[in-house]
Amino acid sequence: MENKVKEPDVAWNKDGRPINWNGRDWPLYKRQMMLYLTCVEVKENEFPMDAICDGTQVALESWTNEQKTRFKKQNTLLAKFISSSLSCTLAHQVMRFSSGQEMWDYLSKRFEGRENATTKLYTQRTLRQKLENASCRYGADVENHLSYVLSLREQLAALDADVSDAWMVDILVRSMSQFEYLPGVAHPHASW
Repeated sequence: MENKVKEPDVAWNKDGRPINWNGRDWPLYKRQMMLYLTCVEVKENEFPMDAICDGTQVALESWTNEQKTRFKKQNTLLAKFISSSLSCTLAHQVMRFSSGQEMWDYLSKRFEGRENATTKLYTQRTLRQKLENASCRYGADVENHLSYVLSLREQLAALDADVSDAWMVDILVRSMSQFEYLPGVAHPHASW
């Protein structure tokens, strides 16, 4: 039996910038993108890219024209970084925004479920269903399975869903085919 290798949710170029992000595992993409932007070297008198991205640095009316131009140029560079890190489908969705700050805000709202309560609930249900259906076949890569389950848990946590440890232990135990005898042990009040 041949193990299929799952396509990664995000890849990295040689400089460490995320590329080809497909819309899955927002917490991983967000963390990696912010780390990359933190490491981008900026010239003297320029603004940190991560501060522009997360909205802590915004253009002020009191700035000189030179500062405004510099900020706009960096915000455009940020838009280039973000759009080139996305899959074609997602890149098409963010191309309507002219600045990196707007693109990042759109992605944050969409993938953190802040855009729409119905979308947030639907995404939570979908992720919970994936967790409930996750299973590690006998002989499969257990580490990969655990990584997948914990990735789903992290995505749920990013959507402010309740992901208690007891529930996750139950999910993990039930998903392991080698340990089918464990549910009775894991639940001390279960009838034998």
